[in-house]
Amino acid sequence: MAEKGEFPVAALIRDPEAGAIIVLRGELDALSAEDARAVFDEAASDRPSALVVDMSDLSFMDSSGIALLIGVANQIERVTLRHPAPMVLRVIEITGLTDVFDIEP
Repeated sequence: MAEKGEFPVAALIRDPEAGAIIVLRGELDALSAEDARAVFDEAASDRPSALVVDMSDLSFMDSSGIALLIGVANQIERVTLRHPAPMVLRVIEITGLTDVFDIEP
């Protein structure tokens, strides 16, 4: 759980033009996955046809993050991962998920 005044690991932004955007920050791991899952569930509850996950400020992601992404990909037709850091992109590549997600460098 995020400390008071601290940016949570995930935040949902509803943009009238772009639709739903989830912004990830810091480390997405077993400790932060529960907080992030609530944000992903909120985004999916609106049944958008597309979702953008902004990863530009995400420095680390483990299998908990991969599980979240796969879960949202099963609910939303098009998921775009925006600006993943090289380390995060490597995790996505190693797990073979580059065909599942649109990736914006």
